[in-house]
Amino acid sequence: MTVDVARRLLEYAEAGLPIVLLGDWRAASVPVVARDGENERLRTLIGELLTAPSVRMVAARPTSPRRRPRSACAPTSGTPPRPRCSRPAAWPVTWTTTTCATANTSRTPSRRWLGSTTRSRWPERPRDGVPYLLDPWTGRVQQVVHHGADGDGIRLRVALLPGESMVVAIGRPGLFGTPARTAPHVVATDAGLVRYDGGALVVRASRSGTYTTTLSDGRTVTSVIGPVPEPVVLSSWRLEVEDWRPEGTVAHRLDLDRLTPWSDIPELADVSGIGRYTTDVRVEGGAYLDFGEVTDTCRVRVDGRRLDPVNQLNPVVDLGRGVRTLQVEVATPLGNRLRVADPAVYGGLTRQPYGLAGPVRLVPYGEARVDAR
Repeated sequence: MTVDVARRLLEYAEAGLPIVLLGDWRAASVPVVARDGENERLRTLIGELLTAPSVRMVAARPTSPRRRPRSACAPTSGTPPRPRCSRPAAWPVTWTTTTCATANTSRTPSRRWLGSTTRSRWPERPRDGVPYLLDPWTGRVQQVVHHGADGDGIRLRVALLPGESMVVAIGRPGLFGTPARTAPHVVATDAGLVRYDGGALVVRASRSGTYTTTLSDGRTVTSVIGPVPEPVVLSSWRLEVEDWRPEGTVAHRLDLDRLTPWSDIPELADVSGIGRYTTDVRVEGGAYLDFGEVTDTCRVRVDGRRLDPVNQLNPVVDLGRGVRTLQVEVATPLGNRLRVADPAVYGGLTRQPYGLAGPVRLVPYGEARVDAR
C-alpha cells in the first residue's frame, strides 16, 4: 500500500465509510523501494486508520466464524448460519454474524468456463427474512426475486464464473432502502431471469415463447414473450486511442472492420493508454452487450450515458432499451509502451494483446409481465 492510498483510506474512514482490512497490515510496507521514512509514515497512517470506529482488521483465513471481529453492521444473536450446497462445489464460502454470506469460485485459466449452477441454503433465517443481492461492482442492492423456502432456511440458485463472488444478505423486508414488497415471490421459472419492475414481476428471455412461473402462494402463471431478434456480432468500430508516451500523448484514429488486439495492429503494436471504441446500432427492445475478451478495464456509454461499472470477470452488461450509439472505453496496462520506452528495465516483457479483442455480441432479450394478482 502506498502512503497516498493510506491517507485517502483514512479520509474515507473519518467520513464514516466502513472499511475491512484483510490480514495484518500493522507492519505494511510501500511497493517496490521505499524512500527514507516512507514505511514509517505508512505504518503511522495505518495505525490511525485502525483506530477509526468504522474500520476492522480481520485474519486472512479465520478458523471459526465466532472469531471474526464484530462488523460495522448490527449483528444478530446466536451462531451464524452456514450456507450449504445441494451438490459439491469448489467455492470458498465466508459467513458473518450479520447472516450475510459470500460465495466465490476458485480460479481457472479460462473465463469461458461455464461453471455449475447450484443451490445454497441459509438455515435459521430471521422471521420473515428475505434475501438481498449486494452487487460488489455497482454498489446496488436488490431483493432476490427467485428463491424458495427450505424448512427454516432459504434456497436460491448460484451461478458464478471463476474468480467471481456474490454477496447475499438476509433480513427484513424493506432493508437497504428497497421497497417493502408483500406480493408473492417466484419459487420456479423456466425463463432466463425474473426481476421486479416497480411493483410488478417481469420475466426475461433471449428467445420468444411461453414461459411458466411458479409463485410462492402456489399459483402457476404463464407469460408470453414475443419475437426476439438473433444475437449480432458487432464488427465495425471507430477507434480513438490516447497513446501514452514519456514525452506526452499521441492520438490515433482508426476505422476497424473487425476487432483485433492492438498487438496485431501495426500502429498500435507497442501502445499503452486509453482506447475508445464507438459503433452505431439499432435496438428497439432490450439487449445485453457481451464483450468477449477485453484487456484491461473498460466502461460503457449508451447514447452518451455512462452505465454501471463492468465486471471484469464476467464482462456482460445490460444496455437497456432503444440503443443507438455504443462507446466502449478500454484502459490498458503500461507494459507494451514501457518495453520499448525503457528497454534496459522492461525489455524482457513480452508484447501483450491489449484492447477489445471480442467477439463483441449484442444479445437482444424480450420481457413479459407475470400476472401475480
